[in-house]
Amino acid sequence: MHTGVARRPVQGVDYRPSGMAYLNDAPHTAQDLALLANAHAKLKLLMTMFPNGVPQTAKDVASLLPYVNPLKGTANCAEISLAVRSVLLGDARVAGRSPGNNMNAFPIAGPQAIEKELLDAGNRAQGNVQLMFPDGGGHGLNAVNLHNKVWWVDGQVPAIGDAISSNVGGNWFFTLTDRGLH
Repeated sequence: MHTGVARRPVQGVDYRPSGMAYLNDAPHTAQDLALLANAHAKLKLLMTMFPNGVPQTAKDVASLLPYVNPLKGTANCAEISLAVRSVLLGDARVAGRSPGNNMNAFPIAGPQAIEKELLDAGNRAQGNVQLMFPDGGGHGLNAVNLHNKVWWVDGQVPAIGDAISSNVGGNWFFTLTDRGLH
């Protein structure tokens, strides 16, 4: 017997990230779906420049980020984080209009603890980061170890940087989604 909340079928499932079943998909217009499909095609083509389609450097990642959030959503960070994770693994995915930011991450002490976990896990280790602010808001992003340097990736902005402020108020959550290659 099904007792869960009925969810809207995911539109554009061929080019959106796996894990969408955990998010509530918002309605998309035909124009939205065309933008998603076009961004996916461009992203897929760009990724052919990298070995096995996998970006190797922060510069590579930065070159792909403008295509991850083609609808310029501002309340879809969980889906964007899932799409960035896929892109870092060599699977071209783009984010649509799914609201919410719950990524089922676990509490962690802050950015230094995340960096340690990624560095200990090895090159190409990555994870989803979730910040919950005191006012009840939140934001999701990614962190990845590229050649023993941790990079913070925010596909919503889009931006990649090697530092994040530990002064961000609120609670930090993290899930190591992929172990590195030692």
